[in-house]
Amino acid sequence: MKLYGGAVSVDLPPAVDVSKFRQVPDTQEVFIFEGETKDTDVNIIFDLLEMVPEKIENAIKVHVSDILDHVDTIETMESTGDVHLFLVASQQNKLLTIVGLIRLSKVETDVLVTMNIPLTSSEQEKLEQSNVKELVTGHIKNHYVTIKQACKSFKVEDWGLFGS
Repeated sequence: MKLYGGAVSVDLPPAVDVSKFRQVPDTQEVFIFEGETKDTDVNIIFDLLEMVPEKIENAIKVHVSDILDHVDTIETMESTGDVHLFLVASQQNKLLTIVGLIRLSKVETDVLVTMNIPLTSSEQEKLEQSNVKELVTGHIKNHYVTIKQACKSFKVEDWGLFGS
């Protein structure tokens, strides 16, 4: 799939491009994976942000605090090269957010890839009783695999997107 007018390519399963029916900022690409009901839709957002010139652990906290008003847990899932994956839980918002952070040092840009997954009441109970990583089963694991593939396949086709 092509993003940012073809300047970036990424592997994503079929999804609805939100810009077809709602205004999306130029720095973002937003897609929805439709669930059985409106309450089960899952979105994925690609956002080009100014690089936070700190270690990954601090940079992710800065970026997450900009997108979520309440965070209970940030768990590192894996890091490979410039791709870092995290689970972010917000019990108050009844939400699990899978976050990918791709560092493009060459252009001082952090690409934040977020997938927001509404939690069912049983998943919320599980979260209260255990580690957030234990939620990565069933449909949540499928979404994790999707964002992991999207992050690992993220390829800049035209560096001019960044003004270089």
